[in-house]
Amino acid sequence: MEVMKRKAIAAVSVTVALMGTGMSPVAAEEGPPKHGHVLLLGVNEADLTYRKCIDLKPVELRAHHSSVHTGRAGQALARAGHFVLPTSEIDPDSGLPENCAGVDDWIAGLAG
Repeated sequence: MEVMKRKAIAAVSVTVALMGTGMSPVAAEEGPPKHGHVLLLGVNEADLTYRKCIDLKPVELRAHHSSVHTGRAGQALARAGHFVLPTSEIDPDSGLPENCAGVDDWIAGLAG
């Protein structure tokens, strides 16, 4: 079970890193499509749980990716145990959740 948890944590980290750095299938010159986010508060990476999930409105600004996912804001959130994940709108084939209602199923899918 511990190996599965580590794999799931690694999958979450890779997903966040790829989406945050623009390495998604979206062409770099176009920028990411308008999409929503979920904010996971109080993430416990050891057992893949979180205290609360908040649905965030879709954002059109391209700059948010370099700040919220990988920049200073993202780093500060991560240090505090919080993570911002893009929703499935960014790439329908990504397997990302559509909103907070789908986060538990998404995490269960990562855990295998």
